[in-house]
Amino acid sequence: MRLVVIGSGIASHAACRYALEISHNIEIIVISKDPLPLYSPCLLPYYVAGEISRDRLFIRGDYSPAMEHVSFMTDTKIVEIDPPRKLLILNQGTFSYDRLILALGGHGLTPPFTGIHLPGVFQFKTLNDVDSLMKWPGKRVVVVGSGPIGVEAAVALNMRGMKVCLIELANRLLPAILDDYPASIVQSMLTEAGIEVMVGERVQSLAGKDRVEAVLTTKSRIPADMVVFAVGVSPSIDIAEKAGVKIGKTGGIATDISLKTSDPSIWACGDCIESRDLVTGLPVLNMLWPNAVAQGSVAGINAVGGKKLYHGSFSFIVVNMFNTFVFSFGPTSQSMADCTATEIKSSKGYIRLLTKDMQLIGAQIISDDSWTGITSAILNHDRGLLLPNNLKRSLIFQAPRMLKLMRAISNPAN
Repeated sequence: MRLVVIGSGIASHAACRYALEISHNIEIIVISKDPLPLYSPCLLPYYVAGEISRDRLFIRGDYSPAMEHVSFMTDTKIVEIDPPRKLLILNQGTFSYDRLILALGGHGLTPPFTGIHLPGVFQFKTLNDVDSLMKWPGKRVVVVGSGPIGVEAAVALNMRGMKVCLIELANRLLPAILDDYPASIVQSMLTEAGIEVMVGERVQSLAGKDRVEAVLTTKSRIPADMVVFAVGVSPSIDIAEKAGVKIGKTGGIATDISLKTSDPSIWACGDCIESRDLVTGLPVLNMLWPNAVAQGSVAGINAVGGKKLYHGSFSFIVVNMFNTFVFSFGPTSQSMADCTATEIKSSKGYIRLLTKDMQLIGAQIISDDSWTGITSAILNHDRGLLLPNNLKRSLIFQAPRMLKLMRAISNPAN
């Protein structure tokens, strides 16, 4: 059996690894337009900041032995998928498959502003993005968008010695993962580090002749030698949609609980798919590394005849700001109605817990690295609650016990 995987990110590698664990009597080919080996996008800010070398971005370890049994076709573009004939039309000929896994990833959004194509305008999504950015001469940078990528890009460029202005359309930073008060803590930290922060500011266009020279907003003109857009990521679904594969409500590829698509010979995983949020039960785009690994393992196993179910994803995010960590999972108060917020403040940091119907549905934590263990404490506490039968009853976490755990961590003396 020939299994073809389109894409070369972590979801693709996980799919290959777990497919080979189930069956050795298969031929696996990975087709990718990217010539680079597997690397971690999570480490890009550390590379830009000068904290790690470029070679440390690349991942070996667990995936290397499995990948020795996989054939790679890099620098190859898929023009079209022909599901009835199980055929891929490439930029250089055609290629057949028996089973297909779509691990197409996502791409950074680029707003249709005047001046968006001027030299000096970048994304912060891929290694190619930051390689180009780091070669660009300039000292004044405007980062547009204050999601996790935007905040970490602003911090990294600040550490690189650049004058940074961070612009956010919403009235607070990290609006998708933080409520007002913890967002104000983040804003104060960035301001104290010398980063200019502008919230509630709408970018209208970019100005410049031969290169970008300024960002024009509804309120001001901000000089800039370069502009970094971090306004969101969209699932890459074009070839899937063109092939007739069903797309979900959120814009990602729709799959069943085995990660099979609407085509019986095609599975999908990673940033390109829509999944079910384990806290809210709603369809979401949770484009995060741990989710991609889990999805890749399920798609790989099932594509070669195994049986493994994928029940859903977590929104689980950690943002590093000068070795202070912002940790968030679940919804915010603004996005989840009728939830109760409990705040814990101490010299060690800040915790905000969101509960509903006596269940913990979200947490927002700001602390130094001595508290990073709290993330594993949350996700590993009462793991039995994450079993399928309990998930069906939405028993993600038990709030009273978690509140006790949080208070114990925030006040060890007790």
